Amino acid sequence: MALYRKHRPQTFDAVHGNEDLIHSLSNMLASDEIPHAFLFTGPTGCGKTTLGRIVAKEIGAKGNDYREVDSAQFNGVATVREIRNQAQFRPQEGKARVWLLDEVHMLGRGGNSSKNEAQNALLKALEDPPDHVYYILCTTDPQQLLPTIKGRCQHFQVQALSEKVMVKL
Repeated sequence: MALYRKHRPQTFDAVHGNEDLIHSLSNMLASDEIPHAFLFTGPTGCGKTTLGRIVAKEIGAKGNDYREVDSAQFNGVATVREIRNQAQFRPQEGKARVWLLDEVHMLGRGGNSSKNEAQNALLKALEDPPDHVYYILCTTDPQQLLPTIKGRCQHFQVQALSEKVMVKL
């Protein structure tokens, strides 16, 4: 089994490093002011997707109410339209519906150009989500996102583990 799978944290308490970020996320999720769009950025392998999964659990997404989309593979406007169509429905198992879009900078063609149909469709989804819907965007290349998408998200910069923390582990 791959080391990163064996040791993937399932809760904030199990996460090593990024203490300030974990503290901010925990406080935010404990309040009534939870944003409907999160943007996790950082280098490859720093834990963006793992943190996104933990946030989804903390928000209350369970089973089929949580969807993870690999934007490198499913990167067209049709994918975003399907998400927008599904977002209308209430959660079935939990108290929220969450979509995690991994490598979201790969969505569409043309990077952060206003002609990027897929990112423009995502922007529309982020502008006015239903109360029960949350989006978690993860990327190693946030410069490729439309500035208006970044502006609609609560941004969290995830740092790679320091050598000191890795040695400790």
